[in-house]
Amino acid sequence: MNVSEDASRYALGRCNDSRLGGGALWVDWNFYDRPWFLHGFGIEVEGRDLNYGRSSHAEKYEPNLRQDTASGGVIYRFRHYPRFDPYAKFLVGFGSIDFNLNVPNYRHDTRTVYTPGGGLEYRAFRNVWVRSDYEYQAWTNFIRGHTMDPNGVTIGAEYEFR
Repeated sequence: MNVSEDASRYALGRCNDSRLGGGALWVDWNFYDRPWFLHGFGIEVEGRDLNYGRSSHAEKYEPNLRQDTASGGVIYRFRHYPRFDPYAKFLVGFGSIDFNLNVPNYRHDTRTVYTPGGGLEYRAFRNVWVRSDYEYQAWTNFIRGHTMDPNGVTIGAEYEFR
């Protein structure tokens, strides 16, 4: 189980330089007793709540900007180094966003979110890892058929129960 701080960048209408922060929690399960062709593969489940740390640009134009996501998918670790594990992942999930546009009665939306990403884990102690993660989210058919594509970096720590 892992807890982290997240700082993400959002592009919603006129807020191209808006920034938003929040927390993330992720759980990974790896195929330890696996056939050779599953070596490095695992499953990741992740949740994010981004609703604080707004940049001044976001505060001015989008004072109620908030994003929540819950996703799951596959992760692949390149376990070739003793203390470092680079990885790539692809998650699919559910996203909810609150915003303020000049459209009457349209302040909230939900969408399917596709999330490719990757990063690096560093073994700090025996079962404690430090993780740096990058994600690119695609919220399809968001406003007038356009894709909203927030992306961000997460820094956190995790504990391995093995």
